[in-house]
Formats: sequence, C-alpha cells, structure tokens
Amino acid sequence: VFFSYKKVDERAATTIVDVLKENSADKLEVTYMAGFTEQYAGRRWRDQISKGVRGANWFILLLPDPSDELDWCLYETGLFEAQLTSADRLICLHHPDTEVPSPIQGYQAVAATMPEAERFLRRVFVGEDPVPGLRPINRAIERRLPELARQLCDAIRVPKRRLNRKI
Repeated sequence: VFFSYKKVDERAATTIVDVLKENSADKLEVTYMAGFTEQYAGRRWRDQISKGVRGANWFILLLPDPSDELDWCLYETGLFEAQLTSADRLICLHHPDTEVPSPIQGYQAVAATMPEAERFLRRVFVGEDPVPGLRPINRAIERRLPELARQLCDAIRVPKRRLNRKI
C-alpha cells in the first residue's frame, strides 16, 4: 500500500496507517511519508517515493480538505496511475463534505462515514482477493471492524469553512 497525504494531515495518516498495519497480521506493507523521514532523512527520498508507488498494489490518497494544495499528492497519484494494472486499486479516503478532485473521480472513493469506512475495511481485511490471488488478510478482526471504522472516521479532519463577510 502506498499512502499519500499532505503534511498537515500527518496525524490522521499515521492513525489510519496504524489501523492498517496493526490489523494486517503482518501481511500489509504500507509506505508513507512519515516512514521516509525516519528511514531516509538526508537521502534521496524522491527515489524512495517513486519506488514505493511502483511497488504498491493499492494507492490510498487521504483528502480531508479540498482547499489544501494537492500538487504533490496528485503527482504521486499520477505515478501510480501510470503503472496501474487490473489488479491494482486507487482509493481516495475523504471527508464526507469533500468532493473528490476531477483527476481521480473515476476511481474508488471512500467517504469517512461509518458505513463506507466499515465497507472499506471489510474489503481490506476480510474480503476475498483484496489483490487477485491473495486470501483474506485477517478475518479474525471481523467483529472489530466497527471500532476500526470509527477510528478511521474520527481521524479525518473536517474541511475548513470559508467565512463570507459583508462589508
């Protein structure tokens, strides 16, 4: 899994990545920016991003607020899309009040609502063929899916509201 997000959303990203990794029975490798700063400080992290994107079967884009600058995330999305096969999945995790950007509207979008988050986690951990040919990642956590979905939903911040003032 390659997990793309803006620096401002690092806390949410870390929470979501922790949910994925801690419940995967050591079957998911998740590449994300916080891991780069620990592993590749002072090195060529851009090469590591490219390598991580090319090696991923799943690309997850965290998009809580559309008003944030998304250039780098969309660059990473483009890298993934360029090598996308029928076995790969591009997923946009977003706040329910956030629209998915037009460049990735054709891909799977998961709003941070309990039903959608639980459905997403069920597909990741419990469903057959999360990647074609791969058995379910961890059926043992099926009863915990609502709790994990709540963690995912709670992590994704509310988009900023613009104030319109009359002068």
